[in-house]
Amino acid sequence: MEQRLLALEIDFWRRSARISRMERVPNKKIRESMHVQQTIIDKIERRQLVCYGYVERMSEDRIPEKVLKWIPSERRKKGRPKAIWIGGVHKAMSERNLHPGDWENRKGWQLGTGRRRTL
Repeated sequence: MEQRLLALEIDFWRRSARISRMERVPNKKIRESMHVQQTIIDKIERRQLVCYGYVERMSEDRIPEKVLKWIPSERRKKGRPKAIWIGGVHKAMSERNLHPGDWENRKGWQLGTGRRRTL
């Protein structure tokens, strides 16, 4: 899915820059010419972390908090395990060097997720 999102994003920037695929210009050059620094995946991960921190700061009796902590009682079917949302959140947290409990410090969490540049 990530590859598909990245392909759609670069297609958008390529069309905006009026560069044909026949010209064989690398994606990195297109991003530089359009002054794009983040990919769409980075933006999605940042929004997930913002949402995750918001829900984690909620009290235990709130419905979003209960849904986040809920574990289904049934077993999954055979085959490849499905990717779960929380797995992507934990991966994004490890890439940004964020640890469980960091969401309590709102300014630090904003800095770690990229919503703020300085304290």
